[in-house]
Amino acid sequence: MARIRTIKPEFWDSPDTARASLRARLLYISMWNLADDYGVGDGNFKRIIGFAFPNDEIGVAEIPRLIAEVSRTFSVMFFDYEGRPYYWIPSWETHQRTEKRAKQRVPFPEDPKPLTSSGEMTGGGTSAASVGDSGAGTGEQGNRGKGTGELGNPSPAAPDSFDEWYAIYPRKESKGPARTAYAKAKKKAGTEALIAGAERYRDDPNREQQFTKMPATWLNSECWDDGPLPARGSQPARMDHSSRGLAKGMAMLQAYDAQQSAFPEIEG
Repeated sequence: MARIRTIKPEFWDSPDTARASLRARLLYISMWNLADDYGVGDGNFKRIIGFAFPNDEIGVAEIPRLIAEVSRTFSVMFFDYEGRPYYWIPSWETHQRTEKRAKQRVPFPEDPKPLTSSGEMTGGGTSAASVGDSGAGTGEQGNRGKGTGELGNPSPAAPDSFDEWYAIYPRKESKGPARTAYAKAKKKAGTEALIAGAERYRDDPNREQQFTKMPATWLNSECWDDGPLPARGSQPARMDHSSRGLAKGMAMLQAYDAQQSAFPEIEG
């Protein structure tokens, strides 16, 4: 079941978008519509392409190449759960904000994999879905039960390292995406830098809880190197349309009064 999603203005001039072909950009956006409230969607190639390009002819050989381009450019991961293919968008929390989420039916993958140009998962394994296979229903159809799933090896992030960081970080939401983002960030910055950055962010006197970034967003944006937040009230508040109109009217009135005072009052 497709859903209404949002597109932020910064998507269009991001480096990832610039690297993608026009079709890959549209396909990636369509996968937002197909994903559930956690960024997980049905990974059947035929269904994804059919939804994104209902009025276009996409060659059979082109389908896996196009899917692989989205996977490579936008870091979309593919995995199997209970014998069915799915994809997951790790940057979901950056792109979308869902106030009321439905119950999560498909768990986050613990060992997701990007695709090669032929549509195969890296590191071995089978393709995420056969191009000609209609596949099973989407993740929102029916009750799949708990099951054990085949999610591969444990998360690449060391559990004790991530758990220590997560305990420090001042917002506790969407732990699954945060764990995956932490694994990537750890390769770039190391455990000490991530923990030190989280401590600075937590203890910043100008941080407001309601504006605290989601854990995965903070990690994906490499915020561990950020400096202190600006002091509250350090920037003048921007006036809305009504306030600007009122200020302009007051200025005109003052100018009129000044003009009148320049002429002596004529007594009759």
